[in-house]
Amino acid sequence: MTGASRGIGRAVAVRLAEAGARVVVHCRSDREGAQATVDAIASFGEGHAVSADLTHATEIEAMFASALARFPGAAGHVRRTLQQYRQNRTAEPPSKQLVRLSP
Repeated sequence: MTGASRGIGRAVAVRLAEAGARVVVHCRSDREGAQATVDAIASFGEGHAVSADLTHATEIEAMFASALARFPGAAGHVRRTLQQYRQNRTAEPPSKQLVRLSP
């Protein structure tokens, strides 16, 4: 779950955990916030904090590897998501694509 280190993202991550999901909590740099979300999830289920700059392919790959290591039972879903990412990846970082697509 990207952006889950605070605010709406944290609330959604906690609700997913309440519903039984194991949640990978992503942050770009707020490790403390991500860990606070994982701590909030702990009373309902399992969470795992990861930090990654989603404009860098190597960090995205490392994030997926960390998620697989923590939740090996989710391997099929994580691998499908990673495969989709690899197929749709361009030379431009996602932030540049959003700017280019804006009206």
